[in-house]
Amino acid sequence: MQITQTVRNNYNGHNISAPKQPNFTSKNAVIRELSDISMRTRREFPLFSSTMIESYHTFPNPAMWKMYRFTEGLIGEIRGYSSMAETKGQRVLKTLDASKTLRVGNCGEYAQATYVACKLNGFDDAKVLSLCAYNPIRNQVRLLDHAVVGIHFNQPFDAKANITKPIYISNNDAIIVDTWAGVTDYERNMTTKYLNDKIMGSAMWPDEIMCYVETGDTSHITRDEFLFLKHKYPKLSSKKSSLKDNLRWWVLDKEKFEFEPIGVLIKEAYRSNIGMKKAKTSAELTELYTSEAKKNAEMVRIKKSKRQKDKHDPILQIRNKMRAIGQKIFK
Repeated sequence: MQITQTVRNNYNGHNISAPKQPNFTSKNAVIRELSDISMRTRREFPLFSSTMIESYHTFPNPAMWKMYRFTEGLIGEIRGYSSMAETKGQRVLKTLDASKTLRVGNCGEYAQATYVACKLNGFDDAKVLSLCAYNPIRNQVRLLDHAVVGIHFNQPFDAKANITKPIYISNNDAIIVDTWAGVTDYERNMTTKYLNDKIMGSAMWPDEIMCYVETGDTSHITRDEFLFLKHKYPKLSSKKSSLKDNLRWWVLDKEKFEFEPIGVLIKEAYRSNIGMKKAKTSAELTELYTSEAKKNAEMVRIKKSKRQKDKHDPILQIRNKMRAIGQKIFK
């Protein structure tokens, strides 16, 4: 028996209701493997979502309204924080790191994490896709505000529409991994589910066809960044690293992946501003931020001191030279 429940998903504000748990009775091996990857992603990133609150609770409830504002605000902070990254690949790294730290996110964050998990498990043609509506008469594409991961979406539809990104329509071999909704199935089945959904289906206008558009920054993740992510989130992958990857990891300049993490105290600031139960007072917040600033300054001092000492360590100098040679080989 397939158990269903309404899930309201919102990448920019719209809703999606979908089965919460996939029905495994008739799935083939690939579907089961992708479903397992999706569940791995959910376990690694147990994210609380503002859209979930929209689905299951009414805002006249003051406590839930505060929780919604709290979660929605933190997700906005994550997206603002990641948008300041130097490269598109680093933007994904920062999104995953911040989502893991603050434990919040919507379908967009889940799609990025699922994409990484799929790639780490050998699904090289994985893509982050946005659900869209295509009007063949006007040759226009309209976003439906939901992000998923697509597998085997390799034949774009030849349409000179109002967007330049690849557009995909029906494909019998394609699979959609919707980690946020907890569903993995063939594209034809998923599209039917979306079209029959009372909210997503009603968002379609006359003469429109549901389609999928490749989007996001994930296609810009480098091989070294994937290697870094595999070591940072080892539970996402069921595949063992090859000898070549182990050697590549040893010589990798890991400092280039360092970035200032999102501040965890931002959660306390939001609690205080919203007036949540047991929130810190203004004085307590000031004390926390002062203590955190001193701790960060001390960590920077210790790291700088260690780097200075390492420069004069003969063993480390030999090791760094070997790594430099290895980096040139793997470049």
